[in-house]
Amino acid sequence: MEVELTLFSEKVSEEPETSTKPLLKGYLSSRLATTARLANHIFELVSIYGMSKTLNRRPAIFVEDSKYQKLIDGIQKIFPGLLEKFTILKEKVPTDADQFLLGDICCKFDNPDKLNNRTARHLHLTGHFYQSWRYFDEFQSEILGFVKQLNIDFLLLPKSSNDVFVTCIHVRRTDFVDGEHHSSNVTFTQKALHFIENKEKSKTPNRKMLTVIMGDDPSFEEKMFPNTIRAGKGTPVLNTTKVFVSENTAQNDLIYSRHNCDATLITAPSSTFGWWLGYLSKGQSVYYQDIRSTNDVNYKKGHMDPDDYFPPRWTSINLDGTSGKIVVVGKTS
Repeated sequence: MEVELTLFSEKVSEEPETSTKPLLKGYLSSRLATTARLANHIFELVSIYGMSKTLNRRPAIFVEDSKYQKLIDGIQKIFPGLLEKFTILKEKVPTDADQFLLGDICCKFDNPDKLNNRTARHLHLTGHFYQSWRYFDEFQSEILGFVKQLNIDFLLLPKSSNDVFVTCIHVRRTDFVDGEHHSSNVTFTQKALHFIENKEKSKTPNRKMLTVIMGDDPSFEEKMFPNTIRAGKGTPVLNTTKVFVSENTAQNDLIYSRHNCDATLITAPSSTFGWWLGYLSKGQSVYYQDIRSTNDVNYKKGHMDPDDYFPPRWTSINLDGTSGKIVVVGKTS
């Protein structure tokens, strides 16, 4: 599905003259990492949207080639409401645009308030990814409302209800098993799920606890726990089935999370897809492996500030090497 393109002939402000709201200053756009993965695209566009509200500008996307259109089409499957807030133009960035380098390190917050005094009609950022909750978190309720509503076949995945509590686990292997990133670990994941279920069940003792695993290695995922099935069509669901391995698309997994994930566990802490599964989740009860206890390249080389990357309301956990138990890890600030 292609998003309809608009033109820059429109007025910048759509507010009536009697409105008490200040007139929009102009447009905010950014260079986009068109060859990156889906979750990176979400970070970029949601952050641009958040910054545009902070700076009193309208977010814009310049569709400079087919890769930009492919990016937009991917986002449309998840966030139709988000794209409705953007002005989308099939043209190059204007030559008179005020170009500014903001966010040159992926996962560290670079405060956009410094751009408040910029008066150019077109403000174009040349940073990348903008992977920090600080760019948009004050608008979370609005962002959650942008997610596509339920009209999807989630195959055999369980539905969250008053009787069923769904814990969603994100697993990242494939490209993360490279000695550089911290990939999902079976022992940590098993003990973390036990920890989460005990903690969450104390709040809702009468709900049946079920688990959905979402990731990039289904053959690995289906062997992590007993009583697990791959939730494809035709797979029998038994009364003893407790764990379901999703076989949905990445887009549908994110939509599923919004409507069904009561708790979310991120087992590969620098995975942006795991991050968005948690941020969009129904229950907003998110746990993640403490990245400071790993050798993940993003943290070790200073590309990530954990306090900028992980929202403070999320729970950082780790497997204690002495006791063999999951422990909650305190924040650095």
